[in-house]
Amino acid sequence: MQDSSPLLIATLPPSRAQQRAALTVAVALFAFFLAVLPVAHVRLPRIDAVIPVVSTIMALGDCISAVLLFGQFAVLRSRALLVLAGGYLFTGLLVIPYALTFPGALSETGDGNVLLLNLNYEAEAAHPFYRGELACCLTDALELDKRVNGKVLQNLYVATAGDPNDPATQSLPKQLARVVPKLRVCDYDYIVFDLPPTTPTTMTARLAGMMDLVILVVESEKDTHETVKQAGKLLARSKAPVSAVLNKVRNPVPKWLQKGA
Repeated sequence: MQDSSPLLIATLPPSRAQQRAALTVAVALFAFFLAVLPVAHVRLPRIDAVIPVVSTIMALGDCISAVLLFGQFAVLRSRALLVLAGGYLFTGLLVIPYALTFPGALSETGDGNVLLLNLNYEAEAAHPFYRGELACCLTDALELDKRVNGKVLQNLYVATAGDPNDPATQSLPKQLARVVPKLRVCDYDYIVFDLPPTTPTTMTARLAGMMDLVILVVESEKDTHETVKQAGKLLARSKAPVSAVLNKVRNPVPKWLQKGA
């Protein structure tokens, strides 16, 4: 009696030539691993395009394999094929969150350019990473050929929207209103606004509605409960997503006593 089962790759045993080919590839890969082992500590030049390319190849390869194996399962109804196809599909989909763990690789600007816009004149804020000096104005920070003076660290630029001693700075909200359209299309991946304390007389609450995220910095042992509560109400009116950070927290218990406990 002739077997009527369909002739599929999943049902065919490997030939000796195929077994030898698989063994040759395995030995070659192991030999290559041993060859590069002495130089494993050498760091090669960084290429941000490697992660997207490799992730795309892995995802496509695994998904195509899953589709073929699901097709084989539809014919043979083999649980082994179903498990194998599910594994390939899971691996292919897992590449997506894996690639997202490298945000710099998926950014057009590599690690991502960050612009810190200092508007906190009232508190005379001085950030240590640019030594308290405002390197360039906002309009210069948006120009590729002028922003070099504002670069203080790798991919970090610092700018100001005006001079606190200049009377023209009083019209700062109007200046920002003209510049906001340019900020939305600039090549900065993140723009951080260092704003004055949130009070009814400052522009912070008005500008908060334009932000994707507002972080309210509360200084420990200085900002009172009523001050924080008032700031929260003002920010709530702007309908901006607000988070809070408690800054400069000091533990009154000595470190040696903490270790003893």
